[in-house]
Amino acid sequence: MTNGWRRRRRLTTRAAPHYKAQVKPDAVGLRGGPVAQRLELPAHNRLVAGSNPAGPSRDAAAEETMAQRRSPRTAARRRVREVLQILNSFFPPALAEPWDNAGLAVGDPDAFAARVGVALNPTVAAVRQTAGRAGSLLVSHHPLFMKPERRLDLSTPRGRVVAEAVARRVAIVACHTNADWADGGVNDVLAARLDLRDVEPWEPLYPYEYRKLIVYVPPDHLAGVAEAIFHAGGGVIGNYAKCSFRTLGEGAYVPLAGAAPYAGRVGEMSIEPEARLEVRVPRDRVDAVLRAMRTVHPYEEPAFDLFAT
Repeated sequence: MTNGWRRRRRLTTRAAPHYKAQVKPDAVGLRGGPVAQRLELPAHNRLVAGSNPAGPSRDAAAEETMAQRRSPRTAARRRVREVLQILNSFFPPALAEPWDNAGLAVGDPDAFAARVGVALNPTVAAVRQTAGRAGSLLVSHHPLFMKPERRLDLSTPRGRVVAEAVARRVAIVACHTNADWADGGVNDVLAARLDLRDVEPWEPLYPYEYRKLIVYVPPDHLAGVAEAIFHAGGGVIGNYAKCSFRTLGEGAYVPLAGAAPYAGRVGEMSIEPEARLEVRVPRDRVDAVLRAMRTVHPYEEPAFDLFAT
């Protein structure tokens, strides 16, 4: 990150616990950090473009009409899942520790995020400050939930955050240990702010052994199977996520009695187009990746190979 990014962020974080940003699909933003290329970060006390200093609008339909009358650049908004994809490209979920709970905690991934707030913790105050007239997104470092909840009591601190977020249409996303581990993430920023020299990690970025997963899938289902594998922790190599190798070919088989083939008939030779998908998987994520693959794979018995690397 450049000094320009650090100076701008220092001015903001000293004045408030978190800041807001208007999401623009092609905003250049500040120089330096990659997130700044997608989020335009306003200085403290500066109104975000399109905001209402008098408070939330009472007429959602009128607000939508006004949004349509603005210029295409101002009116364009990203959905929550699109912002999450941007965050995941910088902080891959596969980098998160096994005990962590990074990602979307509250909200609809298909909802629009006209404003984005950034905070250390997802508190009621952070939700209120992030909320706008349209849907909003709060990105926190610490997750709202660290372990599965047996019940949701709205009188508890976490419950009040959820109730406030739902009422104000604020989705909540966490980038926690994946942001700590990532190149250019929290630890790198702290080292830069402390002006450290010759910085080296105590542990390698990828301390686990890996496996090479090769799975054969009908071409029409290739994208879905690949996405399930990536979501479960496969396909991260260095600073790149969703890495894979893909080739097209043909698969041959004879369904036996009692089989329910995806294509072909029982007792007859079937030759079908197939894609070969190769993905690297951390050893500790193999079980989760295989479960995810089997869940979305159309075959009754998916054919796959697993090799140590």
